[in-house]
Amino acid sequence: LKVLSEFLHGFALEELYPDQSCVLSSPGLIPHMLSDQNGSFAAYLRATGTEKTYLELETGPGTFLVQSLNTISVTYSESVHVEAADGILQLEIDIPQGELAMKITRE
Repeated sequence: LKVLSEFLHGFALEELYPDQSCVLSSPGLIPHMLSDQNGSFAAYLRATGTEKTYLELETGPGTFLVQSLNTISVTYSESVHVEAADGILQLEIDIPQGELAMKITRE
């Protein structure tokens, strides 16, 4: 729980609210999403029998900085820049240990 607490405190918590409506597709995942009005998203993803899949989010146009946190091994990925095509952000997901947190922020 400490790891997830530290992860969430990397956001302006007072501006985040639950937002499942931004998830367009998440095959093999149970996504739990928070977002704000400025293009920041916090995702907690649980796998349902898959290790590789994708996540499609309705984000609006722009480039986003994406970083994932393996909540089991407590390791962060390198941040990557991803462009939303037609306002839809598609992210390839590797989730070998069954759960993952993601920080997605508009640049």
